[in-house]
Parts: sequence; C-alpha cells; structure tokens
Amino acid sequence: MLSHLTALRLNYALLEYTPPKVSITIPSALRIRRTPPAWLEIHRADLPDNDVTSNIGPPVTTLERSLRDCIDAGVEHRLLRRVLEDSHLADVMSPEQIAHFRGRIG
Repeated sequence: MLSHLTALRLNYALLEYTPPKVSITIPSALRIRRTPPAWLEIHRADLPDNDVTSNIGPPVTTLERSLRDCIDAGVEHRLLRRVLEDSHLADVMSPEQIAHFRGRIG
C-alpha cells in the first residue's frame, strides 16, 4: 500500500512537491525476489487495519500513520512542519493530534 511521503502527497495533497520515490509498505513476512526499480522505496511493517484506508483508490496508510512513518524514517523536520501548517489539515485532524505531531518533530 502507498505510504510515507507518497501517501501525504497523493492521498492527502499535503506536499507541494512530488517525492523522488514512490513509497510503499509491505508486510514484514513478504519476500521480494527481484530487485525493485530505483523509483520505488519499500518499507516493511505489519499494519493494523485501522492504519489503512482505501477511500479513493489503492490502499494507503492513514494520515496519522503516514506522519508517524515519516517521522520514524527521518524525513526532514522542516518539511513535516510545513505539512502540519497546511490549512487543509484542520479538516482532517483534531487540534490535539496536530499538536501531538508538532511536539514530536520540534
């Protein structure tokens, strides 16, 4: 499923630029036998159902999960702060959730 910066850009329209790679998350036990293309960034995690949505197309991580994944992956904090300042975010997340993520990225 789509995740990380890809989810923030495509599903939530919270990035002003297109990430250089498409990020997907696959189950930890899934083994890939071929070398993935250079444009694909693969993450492994066993995601609970409540961290995944598919409202408008392919499965994608929820906004909260996408933000947590980006923080854990070391995405530049400046970029994540801009995401949290986006006016559209107020329609999707509570002020408490936004404050929580702001606290995590400084």
